[in-house]
Amino acid sequence: MYNCDIIDNIEMKDGIVVYVIKQGNESEWFFSTRKGKFEVSEELGYKRTILVSIDYHRRVNDIKEIYQEIKEIGNMLRYVEYKGDIKIMIDETGIGKREILFEGKSKINGIIWVEETLKEENKGKYSRKLMFEGERSLVQSEELLLIKKLIL
Repeated sequence: MYNCDIIDNIEMKDGIVVYVIKQGNESEWFFSTRKGKFEVSEELGYKRTILVSIDYHRRVNDIKEIYQEIKEIGNMLRYVEYKGDIKIMIDETGIGKREILFEGKSKINGIIWVEETLKEENKGKYSRKLMFEGERSLVQSEELLLIKKLIL
């Protein structure tokens, strides 16, 4: 249901933060590379950062739907001596929305899928990507769609 990355930085203030990556942003540099994840951790400023991405098969419209599960992930991945509260954070624009348009299996690449994610809700912008199961940072192709209403 989730993919989790733990980044520990002993130079930061004590504490643990669970950051839920906006659906559709998992392949961005900050969340798909080691250096990017470390930069996110430094920006958030906690001793332990847990980056959580939601499985592409799961439909989540609001953090409230998964809040308790995310909190449990934080508790399972806390460091032993930490007794404080675990902070849960999301992107300021929300959790995002994802819809799987196609899923199949390639002889060469394994499981592939086409996903559509909301980029800017108030502007009707969507991103459509062809993705590979084994490597979330690899996007085969991507397009930005501007959805316009058809008047018949």
